[in-house]
Amino acid sequence: MTPASPSAARTARWRTPTPATAIALALVLAGGVAAGALAAVDPVLAVATVALALLSLAVVRSPDLATFAVVFILYSNIAVVATRFHGVPRLVASAFPLLLAAPLLRDALLHRRGILVAPALPPLVLLLAVHALGMAFSADLEVTSRAVFEFFLEGLLIFFLITNAVRTRRALRLAVWALLLAGFVSAIVPCYQQLTGRFDSPFGGLGQTSEVGFRTGQVTPGGEARQIRLAGPIGEQNRYAQNMLVLLPLGFLLFVGARARWRRLLALALTVVIGAGFLLAFSRGGAVAFAITLVVMALMRVVAARHLALVAVFAIVALAALPQYWTRLKTIEQVSELVAGSPSGEKLDTALTGRVTEMLAAGLVFVDHPLIGVGPGMFKHYSEEYGNRLGIRKLEGTRKAHSLYLEVAAEGGILGLACFLTAVLVTLHGIIVARRRLLRSPPGETPAAKSERLELAHVATGLLLAMIAYLASALFLHLAYIRFFYLLLALASAAGGIALSQLGGRPDPASVAASGHRRPFEWEKQGDAGRL
Repeated sequence: MTPASPSAARTARWRTPTPATAIALALVLAGGVAAGALAAVDPVLAVATVALALLSLAVVRSPDLATFAVVFILYSNIAVVATRFHGVPRLVASAFPLLLAAPLLRDALLHRRGILVAPALPPLVLLLAVHALGMAFSADLEVTSRAVFEFFLEGLLIFFLITNAVRTRRALRLAVWALLLAGFVSAIVPCYQQLTGRFDSPFGGLGQTSEVGFRTGQVTPGGEARQIRLAGPIGEQNRYAQNMLVLLPLGFLLFVGARARWRRLLALALTVVIGAGFLLAFSRGGAVAFAITLVVMALMRVVAARHLALVAVFAIVALAALPQYWTRLKTIEQVSELVAGSPSGEKLDTALTGRVTEMLAAGLVFVDHPLIGVGPGMFKHYSEEYGNRLGIRKLEGTRKAHSLYLEVAAEGGILGLACFLTAVLVTLHGIIVARRRLLRSPPGETPAAKSERLELAHVATGLLLAMIAYLASALFLHLAYIRFFYLLLALASAAGGIALSQLGGRPDPASVAASGHRRPFEWEKQGDAGRL
């Protein structure tokens, strides 16, 4: 018998579609009809629904794309923008983390992997218990219950889902690049606004700004010039600066460590735009945190002299292009005057005096409620009473602590602060240990294996420095938008776990026994899961 030709076989397959193909075609047709009907009512919702459907189909084909999509949507704040500016229902906008079900189901059903318990998860669960205890003794049950639910949904749950979804180098690579792309999308519109002076439009929510801006000292015919502070899709300038800041060391390490030339150039381009977005927030605390991060990078010998020279040139060019930033940075001197109790004759910056008052008030609240604090979300209701005792600046209404550590201490007491810091420290310890081992060259290593090992070491170092940048900026910012922090904490934890698994690391036996699972800290050893 003469065998059928390849073209004939392909034609036969085309004429007799498989059940899966028929189902897919039916779903596409049904989705097209539904989208058309929905477009007649709400075009924006129709576009969002179609985009979500297409993304879902792509995720079914490649589950790790779910990780990329969730990290990108979360860090770019697009879901919130869609709700606030385009009328997308909150339920629809909040459903995107469900995409992580694809990699989780794949791991559970196909690869028979159990639930992963990252080292930071137990202290975070204990922190939830402390918050629940604080809720029981809170003066306002409604406020504390909302705060506890927010921590569970945007903190604990995001950490758990991300650490269980990012278990391979391929997933980690996708997540890291998703962060940089989200930063680029967040920064490109503010760059355009500054270049064109178009501050009157929010550009669909991607170019939000402050209402008034700050004084620049420059006199124009219309009066003193003011500089608008840009906030991208976040809507709050200092938080936007923090989000851009943590991406700078990560982008730099990807630029240094990527093996492919096009990846290095892409990382550099994205990082430059992100750096410009960081500057356009005109954040003083962000500038201080950037300096701290740069010092840490120098002490770790991550940056060479030529890199520091490049940063210095970029800073000089930036200050020349944005001299109003230097005017704003000079007001930092007033903090030392406040601390010394000898303010100069120059009028003190009201924002600085307000923040110092709020920080000290949080310290006083902690002293009066040292064990479990006043309850999550409750410090703002004590800020006016305690802050006005100091006589620095009169506070009115509810104010936040403007310091992550002081706010956690005031609202969670020593127990809450200990749980929070334990989760952070065990994550930092894990990634530091992994980085040190990745930088050692094992005997008999091939050039290809060395290249992969060093690239993973750069990713781990970038996430470590991103955490340090966040923690440094948190000296001056309270823990709002907690989903960004716990996403970063989860990725740092995953990077440390993946690296140790590649190097043959094993979990602590005591932790295994306590968890009741045979290997609760097991990330996948790299085989055919893709290259970083």
